[in-house]
Amino acid sequence: MAIGTSVKGFGLATKTSNTKLILNGGQRVTFARPDGYFAFHNVPAGTHLIEVSSIGYFFSPVRVDISVRNLGYIQAALTETRRVLNELVLEPLKEEQYYEVRELFSVMSLLKSPMGLTVGFMVCLCDAQDDGEHRS
Repeated sequence: MAIGTSVKGFGLATKTSNTKLILNGGQRVTFARPDGYFAFHNVPAGTHLIEVSSIGYFFSPVRVDISVRNLGYIQAALTETRRVLNELVLEPLKEEQYYEVRELFSVMSLLKSPMGLTVGFMVCLCDAQDDGEHRS
């Protein structure tokens, strides 16, 4: 028995060479072909979990039920949304962001920092001492 279909979405067709598909936590591993299709061969009947690992994308794991009674009947559902799939086409839920956007420079952020607060406190303290000396 074989499970086979395609991975697509978010312009993934050009990047499928690094798309790894993992069956049951690593019992079997395959990679998507350049056209996006993949296959697991000789998968026994029962319930299986397919996880997709692709740099830059997040996929929902897919639960696949292979029927014992109806040979060749396969039912698949996304584990995140529990949506039943008519075709085993895996699309990413979102693009992953690995880097945070750097904040722009702001004088207020400098003043709010521990170093800025210390300098501000020291300036105020020095001003208070200078005022005390001038009054005498």
